[in-house]
Amino acid sequence: MPATPNADATSIAARGRLLWTVLGSLVALQLLAFYMLVSHQVRKAQARDAQVQVERMALHDCLQYVANSTIGSCTTRMTQRAQAPAPVPASVVEIAVR
Repeated sequence: MPATPNADATSIAARGRLLWTVLGSLVALQLLAFYMLVSHQVRKAQARDAQVQVERMALHDCLQYVANSTIGSCTTRMTQRAQAPAPVPASVVEIAVR
């Protein structure tokens, strides 16, 4: 028994709707991924800008409040503090000793 033309048209239309649904979902997912990537990059750039501002303020404060300071001495002082290891909290030391 041959298939009716109406049944073929219905299955083609269903496949077409499925194709557009899948493509629409793919586009939406790509837009979401792009938004997440861009927002992450913006947060990183804002963190870098904040770090630069803090370093400038630290240099300015060093030059203003440390007696006989120069740009070189303040830069050296900031570099040494940046490379110094962070202090370990007492709770971590107590756990390591046990």
